[in-house]
Amino acid sequence: MVLKWRENPNRLVFGQWHYFVNDVSHVKLYNSVVYKDYDSALNWYVDVLENAGAMLAGWMWLIPRSILKKAGGWDERLHLMNDFEFSTRLILNSDGIGFAKDALHYYRKGLENAMTSSMNEKIALSIYTGVKKAQENILLAENSPRMRLAFANQFQKWVYHFYPNHLNITLKMEKIIHELGGSILSPNGGRIFTILNFVLPWKWVMQIQNCLHKTIWKPILKWKHKLKLKQQFDL
Repeated sequence: MVLKWRENPNRLVFGQWHYFVNDVSHVKLYNSVVYKDYDSALNWYVDVLENAGAMLAGWMWLIPRSILKKAGGWDERLHLMNDFEFSTRLILNSDGIGFAKDALHYYRKGLENAMTSSMNEKIALSIYTGVKKAQENILLAENSPRMRLAFANQFQKWVYHFYPNHLNITLKMEKIIHELGGSILSPNGGRIFTILNFVLPWKWVMQIQNCLHKTIWKPILKWKHKLKLKQQFDL
């Protein structure tokens, strides 16, 4: 990463990341479309937001001191999406993005105590705040149809995640989505969700699932999650 940085000291550098569960002998190789150099940091940013498997995390960067000074430090008020908001400010101050293909990161998946696994109002509000701050900063630099759509889809992704448990934050996000011009991101779920969503609005289906989750569905979902990980990682 340092060798790549020396090609252009005014840009961020990142490497590959691959997912694993329990130990790195069970690695899911991930080949992202963003694994390349970018002359425009904002082009890299859009490609990341449009690619569901891509990430914007603090650990992925080699950060030149000059960029950090201009971007500002970590926002300690945020509990989740802090790396998303932080990375956005870094990218806005970077002269392109450099890809160090031989630098490897291993990212653990499937932790039951992860923040998103124990969602509460405080964490949901942090996510909303982090995405909103990132959106405001980006649109000051480029208020274009592609950026407005990218953030409308980003907010919509979290609307699907929050509804119906965090209605106040959902309404705030839906208002922003409307102001941005609307999202094209469809709801995603398992076989039962897909069947029900064929005849019912997605919010109705989510309410049904939420009621089931509070009663008989929770242990079934945990079992399905473990089964999915076993299939993905050959555990």
